[in-house]
Amino acid sequence: MKKTIERIRNIGIIPTISNIRENEISNITKTLVASGIDCIQIKFENESSINIISKINNEFNDVLLGVSNIDCIDQANAIKDYGVSFITTNNSNDELLNWGKDNDIVVIVKIKSFINLDLALNKNIDIIQIDSSQISKDFYNYVNENCNTTFIIEDIKDIQSVVYCLTYPNIIAINYENSLINELIINKDYEKLENECTSLIKEILDYSLIHIGINHSNETDAKKSATLLSKLFNLKYYQKPKSSFAGKYFECLNTQSIYKNGHFGIYTPFPNRAMYQLEKSGIGFKEETITYNKKTGLINFVYLDIVIADFGVHLINPDVKM
Repeated sequence: MKKTIERIRNIGIIPTISNIRENEISNITKTLVASGIDCIQIKFENESSINIISKINNEFNDVLLGVSNIDCIDQANAIKDYGVSFITTNNSNDELLNWGKDNDIVVIVKIKSFINLDLALNKNIDIIQIDSSQISKDFYNYVNENCNTTFIIEDIKDIQSVVYCLTYPNIIAINYENSLINELIINKDYEKLENECTSLIKEILDYSLIHIGINHSNETDAKKSATLLSKLFNLKYYQKPKSSFAGKYFECLNTQSIYKNGHFGIYTPFPNRAMYQLEKSGIGFKEETITYNKKTGLINFVYLDIVIADFGVHLINPDVKM
């Protein structure tokens, strides 16, 4: 179950699909996977929903599969043998929660409002889902201070709000409903659907070149380079234990690194999500270089296992902004 929760976090988006025919689900799933969203949740509506779930399981066994609208044990038992990793329910009774533990299936419980949160927390629920309309300053303060509870936010319609919510470490995913995406599914415009979902992932990862690391033979030479660059381009000079910075753009290293020329530092607000997407493209990582944010426990730095023109490449989301 921990692996499922971590994978939900790494994907960050849960698209919930409803009102579709069985012969449409293969193209929808294939399109989502191609865009970087290898997760799909089917709304349980009738017996045909089981056929759809079974088809996904048979054709896309690497997709993280969930089912929503499960509110009783009979419904849960009807779908448990089809590769389902998580369910979403309005029902927080002990019978359904224990069923999830017995079957190694994550149970996501929807609550109607922030007022119901304390009651839900007493149930030791894996993930709590709440509608965006119920989110307030009090909710964000609570999420920021209570690290033992994880949340999914539903009914968010714009990308800016998606990214903002995901910056809170305990909000692990968004149940994303977008009128354009729904329209594209209805119209079977899979090319535009892939483009829209790909853009969503790009917006979340928000890659940018944060600095270039330049190797030097010693600390004195590194300081000279950083000082010159700072003077020429009106950049602030920073002294660090292992390097000197000219603004945030140039890191002049005190020594030669394992990479001949230096490195490229690539910023992303979500290194763990970036790693998940890059790994699907065949990119590996130097595990020994991983560091973690002391407050959130999430990865904030890692070197990719690639070399470009004798430069290394690392991902970073610095704890302290320069």
